[in-house]
Amino acid sequence: MRRLFKPFSQVDSSISRKFGGTGLGLAISKQIILAMGGDIEVESIVGEGTTFTFAVRSEKQPTQEPYVVIEAVSVMNAHLEQDEQDEWKRLKLLLVEDNKVNQQLAVRMLKKLGLTTDVANDGFEGVDKVTQGLYDVIFMDVSMPGMSGLEATARIRCKCPEQYKKPPFIVAMTANALDSDRQLCLDSGMDDFMSKPFDLTDLKEALRHACRYHFGADCEIAAESVQP
Repeated sequence: MRRLFKPFSQVDSSISRKFGGTGLGLAISKQIILAMGGDIEVESIVGEGTTFTFAVRSEKQPTQEPYVVIEAVSVMNAHLEQDEQDEWKRLKLLLVEDNKVNQQLAVRMLKKLGLTTDVANDGFEGVDKVTQGLYDVIFMDVSMPGMSGLEATARIRCKCPEQYKKPPFIVAMTANALDSDRQLCLDSGMDDFMSKPFDLTDLKEALRHACRYHFGADCEIAAESVQP
C-alpha cells in the first residue's frame, strides 16, 4: 500500500507477471487529481477487494447547444480504403492477448477494418494455435503470465510447421515504448512493434507492413502515394 502511488512500482516486475502495466497509472492519476485541487484515497481488504475514492474541484459549465462533427472523406480515399481492405482480407489473423478487455477492443477495431480475428488467451495457447493452423499475422502481447510474448515468439520461430510457406508476421503489442523495448522485441524474432494504447491508424500501418512482407511491395497501397 505504501508503494501504490509511486511511479514504476509493482509487486512483480517480471515480464511474465500475472498483471500487466508499467506501474504508472495510479501515479499519474494522483498527480492529475492533486493538480485539480483534490485528493485520492484507497481502502483494501485482502481477498475481498479494493476501493479507490477521489474528489476534485470543478466549475459548473454553461449549457451548450449540441453539435455534430461531420467527417468528409473524398471518393479517392474511400476507394483507397476499400482496396486496402481487399488486401487485408487475404491475411489470416491471430491475436495473442491475456486481458479480456484488450481482446475485445482489438477484435472490435479489426472488425471495423472488415477483418475477423482468432484469439489466443495466453502465450501457451498462441503457440498451440500456430502449430495447428496457418496464420499470416500474429498480434502478440509482450507481457503475459506464464509465457511472455517474447518467449512465445521464440517458440513459434523454432516450431513453425513445414506447411507454412512463409513464417507469420508477428507484431509486438506493449505499453513499454522505449527504443530498448522495441529492440528487445525485434531481437526475439518479432517483425513489427505497436505501443499501447494503439488506434486504427497503428493497426492499418501494421497491416500494410504485413501485406508488403507476404505479397510484395506491389500490393501495398500507401495513403501517401495518392495525389490530392
